[in-house]
Amino acid sequence: MILHEFHPLMSKCNPQDDGDRLYLLGDYFGDEVHRKPAPTRVNFDADDASDFPLGRVIYWQLGEAVTAVCDGGLVIESLTENPHPERTRFPGTFTLVATKNP
Repeated sequence: MILHEFHPLMSKCNPQDDGDRLYLLGDYFGDEVHRKPAPTRVNFDADDASDFPLGRVIYWQLGEAVTAVCDGGLVIESLTENPHPERTRFPGTFTLVATKNP
């Protein structure tokens, strides 16, 4: 299995900057459920998409994702955190490679 996903630090902490500093506003360890438009709305015209209900989104901690993979019987081969494209001192994505033993 190869999982490449946005890093939860950026999703959970809602980073804002003032030009010099980056402020993390969210709670990385919180379990808040976010109400957001479905990403697939972009595939529909605006009139149809306006009727779509908001989705519920939970941003998991990196450790929760890794633990779920292990609990599924997979063996982690590698976990790489990749820099954010604009905020290069912070993680933007991660890539997890895991295999299942026969």
